[in-house]
Amino acid sequence: MDDGPFLPGFQALPVALFCLASFYCQNFSAKLDVPVAVSNPKLATYFGRYCYLTATTNLFGCFYYTAYLVTFFWRDDDNLLLYVLARLFPLMFALGVFVTVAYYVLDHFVAERVTERKRYVKNGYPHLGIARHLEHMFGAAAVCAHAWTFGDYIGDQLVEQCIAGAFTTIVIFFAYYVSLTHLNYQLVNQWPYPVIDLVQRKGGMIGVVAFEMILMGVVMGLAKGGLLLLELGRQ
Repeated sequence: MDDGPFLPGFQALPVALFCLASFYCQNFSAKLDVPVAVSNPKLATYFGRYCYLTATTNLFGCFYYTAYLVTFFWRDDDNLLLYVLARLFPLMFALGVFVTVAYYVLDHFVAERVTERKRYVKNGYPHLGIARHLEHMFGAAAVCAHAWTFGDYIGDQLVEQCIAGAFTTIVIFFAYYVSLTHLNYQLVNQWPYPVIDLVQRKGGMIGVVAFEMILMGVVMGLAKGGLLLLELGRQ
């Protein structure tokens, strides 16, 4: 199909706009949430809300899909920007799915969290309920739509870079996030998630490291799912 005056693959633009809007919504809806400096000031002393994987993922999504949108209107001669986006695709997909699924499976319906939200709503944060949904609900849908259209948009050569980048980018990201989490723990003696406290009580620091390796394996599995969806979208 002829793309007219635009760059090839312009038909994928509506999906790119949806992805961009989704992650901007998830990122900036945190303004309606209880600030982490209020809900957990000790944890937030040094790194603020970026101790949490959700905040980190949503910010990453904003940068990723802003760069993706740029490629519809401008590309350098070597397609370097698309190359970087292709390498990062498995990580973006895995984090987007994980943030949505993990929130609704492990957090939203837990009785303690429901009680906590009700308490904050009564104490000056009336939009907290909708904020928590907006911070998490679009990620999985956005990255799945992106995966379905991305392969045709970037072509065979860059699809190979998606596959090549799956392991490396996830390992690098986890090295960063785990290092940040452990550094913050050394500084404030607190983990960002109660489940890590539970693991530490049961298995010590070795248990924590094992838990983090399992989590990385889960994210790698999600990334493989993203690559499968990418291939299905091209058929």
